[in-house]
Amino acid sequence: YIITNSNNDYYKYTFTAINNQSSFTIPFDYEDSETLNVFYNGILMINNLNYRISDKKIQLIDFVTNADDTITVMGIEGPISIDITEQVDTINSGLNQITTRT
Repeated sequence: YIITNSNNDYYKYTFTAINNQSSFTIPFDYEDSETLNVFYNGILMINNLNYRISDKKIQLIDFVTNADDTITVMGIEGPISIDITEQVDTINSGLNQITTRT
């Protein structure tokens, strides 16, 4: 299944594997594979130890799935990643006004 954010940008996809599957194609765009987390049956895997990502493909390293295992790929570029620059600027502006008055 696919989950999207308010802009309908995909950021999470769960594959239901078949027996002996070791490769999965990521169905959404991302800027850097380092911003992706990959889970095997809910357990976070380690990039370049348990899997590699290249050309939008997740390749499992030294193991294959059983039927009905799940592989979930989640991008931290989606709603998990929050740009707080504006909020920090507002706070700093308020602090500057307070220190100017004292």
